[in-house]
Amino acid sequence: MSDFTLVDIFFVITGAAVVVVSIVIIVLVLYIISFIRTIKQIATTANRAAELISEDAAALRNNIKAKGFNIAALFTFLKSMSKLKNIKGKK
Repeated sequence: MSDFTLVDIFFVITGAAVVVVSIVIIVLVLYIISFIRTIKQIATTANRAAELISEDAAALRNNIKAKGFNIAALFTFLKSMSKLKNIKGKK
């Protein structure tokens, strides 16, 4: 009879451990999914910012080719970069 009781205790403890480990794994998977979504949003924002910077650099290059290097072109480029900060801060 005592062997039967020990077996029952073993299965109860094992069952509880399986439930606890399953819950921990589910919580970890949910956190990992949330982390991956955040990384995806950061990558999208970085990609958008890189495209804007590329467009501004192309405009600066075309302006320099057309008019030659002048301070006004540089200030226009820097002004567009400050607008990029404003766009990034709004989101």
